[in-house]
Amino acid sequence: MDPDLDPVVIHELPASTWSAPSGILTRLRSHLPYSIPLLRRIQHHRAYPTSTAVVVATFAADADAGPPVHEATRCTPGKGPWLAAYIDLHAGRETQVVIYSSAEATSVLDIPLPRSHSNAPQSPETGADRLSLLHPEHAQTIRRQLLALFQHIHTRLLPAYTAHLAATATATATATATAKDHQLAPPPPQAFLIGNLHTGLLALLELGKVYTSGSAAFVPGIKVHRYDRSPYVKYLFGREVVCAGAGAGAGAGAATPAGFRFHTREGRRGVQPEHFALVRSRTVIPRSDATLAMLPGAAIYVQRELQQQQQQHAGTVGAGEEDAEDPVAWAFLGPDGSLATLHVEAAYRGHGLAGRVALEAMRRGMVEDGRWWTREDDPDTGMLVHTNVAMGNGASRRVMEKLGGRVGWTVTWTVVEML
Repeated sequence: MDPDLDPVVIHELPASTWSAPSGILTRLRSHLPYSIPLLRRIQHHRAYPTSTAVVVATFAADADAGPPVHEATRCTPGKGPWLAAYIDLHAGRETQVVIYSSAEATSVLDIPLPRSHSNAPQSPETGADRLSLLHPEHAQTIRRQLLALFQHIHTRLLPAYTAHLAATATATATATATAKDHQLAPPPPQAFLIGNLHTGLLALLELGKVYTSGSAAFVPGIKVHRYDRSPYVKYLFGREVVCAGAGAGAGAGAATPAGFRFHTREGRRGVQPEHFALVRSRTVIPRSDATLAMLPGAAIYVQRELQQQQQQHAGTVGAGEEDAEDPVAWAFLGPDGSLATLHVEAAYRGHGLAGRVALEAMRRGMVEDGRWWTREDDPDTGMLVHTNVAMGNGASRRVMEKLGGRVGWTVTWTVVEML
């Protein structure tokens, strides 16, 4: 039978099967680096499980996936692509769905993106900005799989979620909070936020089958509330970058410039709970205290003498400021294992802190934390870290490339509703 005409069935995969020889984790590891967002999201869930999350796929949990799939054999003649997803609608304003299609590993076409679409400076690594699409060979199958997944969410998962919102009055509270803050609005209750979506997958949902920067008409039956018309560029960091500075023993990492340190005066490392509000105030990405508390990361604090010099120069020294100690730079590894929320306070830019705190966050998350990598994993691909930078953010892209990040593909965040 033509795989493009096979009926699409969405199967929920029990957690007890994920690590089996034919389980979802085995499949995803064999598709690295392309599968990294979904693989890392499931690995994070294993360390911090939630009862509201499910993992689904177009294959059953007891399906025989065979031995690990190698680079040259990811596409088997006569067999179509498969699709898998992590879904937790209760994540609310944070990413609710992460999707991976096996076609992402085998049939990506990078096409030049018109300058009018990105308004980005030319990348020193890649030259002209490029958009990642999928080869049209299995376009019909992948589109049907995506629509089947959306229908599964709509009919099987959304009713319980919307009932929860109604019962707890979360919808009203969230709407009120949204009106008072600067962060991205939550999706409507009947829609869901998909993160790290390959631009080639979104393009298959457009009637024109091409990702555009203007108004797009999508296939019947869905409503796309928003997507990133100028997509994000995914950068990949290998073991040689992630482990930089880790050879001196446990806890050893990147050095800080003179006058700065990776810990508070009391020796506490990372962003402290009392600083979570500060972190949120510097980004449009909504992350709750509970989420930030479970994420590995790094923060840079300034020595008191340098801080006083900066304050005197800015004329901001005041009573009580001697006891206050806020970080001046920070970064985390998000639930999908990506370098996220990288920020340096304006008064301390120009010291190279962005690169230092990014490297330290990656090292701590992968070398020390243990949720995404164990010694059983391949030492080269197992320590891979990714990040997403807006195509038009030339400064951040230069930082990623200077750190050794290599361009992978383009992704988007989108809010979808089944009609």
